[in-house]
Amino acid sequence: MMKQLFVLAAAFFCANFAFAQSRLGSTADEIREEFSDPTYQLEDGATDGGRPFIRVEMERSSVMYLLDDEDVCALTFIIPEDPGALNGLVEEYNNRYVIISPTEWRMYGDWGYADITLVFPEDGKAYFIWD
Repeated sequence: MMKQLFVLAAAFFCANFAFAQSRLGSTADEIREEFSDPTYQLEDGATDGGRPFIRVEMERSSVMYLLDDEDVCALTFIIPEDPGALNGLVEEYNNRYVIISPTEWRMYGDWGYADITLVFPEDGKAYFIWD
């Protein structure tokens, strides 16, 4: 029974992350619509440089969609909440995407490809960039 619950929780966790990922090329309205369920906490804002973004607070991560001048997602940051969430994403990326290095992956789709980079800043939490 415990194993079944763990598998179910892991599947939900991975589905949540897969749902939250890149959205590169999506408009701000499409992102807002996709995460309109009250379980997601949406926040609109702007970076210090004035670039607009939408942030979505998920159960185990925070996702920030940076928008270009046409309100289209041009860059995505995924900030895992803890090492367990970080390792879960690395495992998912290793299984789903082309591994370029221990901290880089490439996702191919009908529309082209996206590069994924894991960044370990000296002064903060690790995060992923989808570009």
